Amino acid sequence: MPLAWAWMPKTSFRKNSDSPKKGMSLKELKDIALKSVVGSATKDQKIANIKNRSKAIKLYAKKRANGICEACGKSAPFKTKDGPYLEVHHMFKLADGGPDIPVNVIALCPVCHCRAHYALDSTKFNDSLIDIVKTIEDAII
Repeated sequence: MPLAWAWMPKTSFRKNSDSPKKGMSLKELKDIALKSVVGSATKDQKIANIKNRSKAIKLYAKKRANGICEACGKSAPFKTKDGPYLEVHHMFKLADGGPDIPVNVIALCPVCHCRAHYALDSTKFNDSLIDIVKTIEDAII
């Protein structure tokens, strides 16, 4: 989850039929946004499969990183009550059957984590993350 959205509740929203397009002007986008305002959002039920993540794996990845993004090498952007803020990324998604094991996770700064999910070069970037973790894990053993 991108850092800026971390405070939001985990809720999914359905797209309005009057959907905005990238090429629209700011005024057009504002008009669509204002048309979509409702007193309160309606709720629909959703059935979801939830993958249980190991807290030990998350703590291991963060401890292994020692406050440094394992991709870019920069220090965590800030500290929380639990220590340096890094996000644990599964290189092979749990939702796609990826394992929750040390060699499948990497501790990333928010920028690198977003890059792993959304950048045009995300596939190439994720491939490089696999190599980085392999090198780190080989040095530990």
